[in-house]
Amino acid sequence: MSLLRNRPPDLHDAKQRGTFARVGRYLLLILTLRCEDADEMRLRRRYGETHWAEDAAEVLHRWTCGTCRKSKRQEEAVESALQGFAAREQAGGPSGDGPRL
Repeated sequence: MSLLRNRPPDLHDAKQRGTFARVGRYLLLILTLRCEDADEMRLRRRYGETHWAEDAAEVLHRWTCGTCRKSKRQEEAVESALQGFAAREQAGGPSGDGPRL
């Protein structure tokens, strides 16, 4: 078995340097993400406008931030309620004449 297979990456290789630079930028994004930026990323993700690294950064941020977890749950509850209202409207159900919560 050759030891050359398990050698560390050659940092003088331009392609590998670029890979390490990208990974470094992604880590920096994750570690410095603010709650306001995470909220904006969640909104942009809804419309398919985010890069996979931004999605990962927002998810990792949410794992560590209780405020953002709560915000995400609230957004999901509002979205669910809006979908329920839209479904009732399409079905020809009551349009707000029912009991108030």
